[in-house]
Amino acid sequence: MPYQQGRFPATGMGSYDTRPAVPPPPPTPPPPLQACLLRVHSSYTLARGPPPRLGGRIVGGAPLDISAVPWQVALELTDGLLCGGSIISSTWVLTTAHYIALDGFDVRFLSVRAGTSTRESGGTVYGVTEAIIHDSFSWVNGDYDIAVVAVNGSYTFGPNIQAIALADMDLAAGTFVNITGWGYTDIMGPTSQKLLAVSTVIIEQSACNATWGDITDNMFCTRYEGEGPCTGDGGGAVVKDKVQYGVFSRTLCALNQVPEVHTSVAALRSWISEATGV
Repeated sequence: MPYQQGRFPATGMGSYDTRPAVPPPPPTPPPPLQACLLRVHSSYTLARGPPPRLGGRIVGGAPLDISAVPWQVALELTDGLLCGGSIISSTWVLTTAHYIALDGFDVRFLSVRAGTSTRESGGTVYGVTEAIIHDSFSWVNGDYDIAVVAVNGSYTFGPNIQAIALADMDLAAGTFVNITGWGYTDIMGPTSQKLLAVSTVIIEQSACNATWGDITDNMFCTRYEGEGPCTGDGGGAVVKDKVQYGVFSRTLCALNQVPEVHTSVAALRSWISEATGV
């Protein structure tokens, strides 16, 4: 049976009772720093290296003040950071599906922290009323890895909290883009308390597929030697000129030149609009 997604109200899972076929998620949400490890590429063999890790934190990045990227938010559970996201309106956040599409996940324990450069501190924390993941999200290859989260109330926009514009077309290979987030500065850590930013470059779809073998038209890839997002930054925005082109999905943390994979905002722009009205 295919894995079916939909709306997760703040009152819990409700009638949601379907299960992913491969691989089954754990019965309860994992600790935040392990959430990105849940899905691995099913055909990534030992000959090609270790299985890729989802999500990501910045490797080779530099500190950045939140005022430079006021759309950046942290999605948090009661015990800390879960993943990243971006403000797309006064009430909605854009992020990845794989952090939320877990058996037993309850959005009552999810919050959104906005307006701060410091991990798990400062800014304004908002409760969550609803999370929607794409109906076609696949645990097998990460296709349609996209979700939106509604906050309780609305953002008060200012220098440190702003919505980002969404792209309606993809960028060409060779274009540099920026990714921001908190946490691991290397594949084994440590985490960063300060917001970090890194620039990386979009590569040809064929080159990315030669490594991963499962890249679809809903994805694009980036790679830059020794630098890139890593474990836990999943859901963060891939940005150029204050426009969001992608949602960071999976990575090997800049290891062995394995490219990062992102969900294309342009490819799924109509779904975002249908789900949020944005």
